[in-house]
Amino acid sequence: MAMAQFPHVPDATKAALSIKEMELNGQKLSYGISYPEHYDPSEKYPSLLCLTGGNFSQQLAYYYYHAYSPRESFQEFIKIYPISPRNKSLLSFDDTDWQELIKGLQKNEPLSEGGWVISGASNGGVATYDLISASPATFEGFITIPGSMRGQPLLEEWKDYKVLIVYMSQDHGWISSSKQAYSRLKDHVKSIDIFEIKGYGHILPETYDIEPIYERYLGLRYKEYIQAAFLFLRFHFS
Repeated sequence: MAMAQFPHVPDATKAALSIKEMELNGQKLSYGISYPEHYDPSEKYPSLLCLTGGNFSQQLAYYYYHAYSPRESFQEFIKIYPISPRNKSLLSFDDTDWQELIKGLQKNEPLSEGGWVISGASNGGVATYDLISASPATFEGFITIPGSMRGQPLLEEWKDYKVLIVYMSQDHGWISSSKQAYSRLKDHVKSIDIFEIKGYGHILPETYDIEPIYERYLGLRYKEYIQAAFLFLRFHFS
């Protein structure tokens, strides 16, 4: 994702996304954050952790918030957009870096221990697999728009994950990697779906309606609840 390819982000959008700082391994790391509408700092919230791709810059955090983030769904989540520190890209983070990032965010913000979801695009979709390998218990699942595995072993802790793999029909460099990830994961996670967005290349424009993507992910959650309810009724009333 080259930043020059992105359109201008309106000032009102930038104003709506707060930029905060935390300590990470002795240096400053910034992150964008958007709180729920009825936010109560005394409560704990899961995070929709948005990995923006490219060089994970502040400008990309603004664009991801503007064009790739849900507005209607995920209302009960704190949305967070990590920005690469000055001397190291998020794409180069090792397990310890990711674990310290999670701990730092939980120290700074009223975040739950688990139940988080990752939304990652491009390099952010690559980093998604690094993050779930480093801190698998933190997440219930993830969305990549698109993403690619880097040969990570399949962890037992992923067995209850919900996964949505998204790719664009004209994004020829990422179609095969998305399908390969689906093939590796389909018998290893609890729920998985793969979806092609027709007519677009690697970067979605701000005019694209992203909401159905997130609703599709939530559909995996609802499917799980329905299956659990069916098994409960079958066990107790058969």
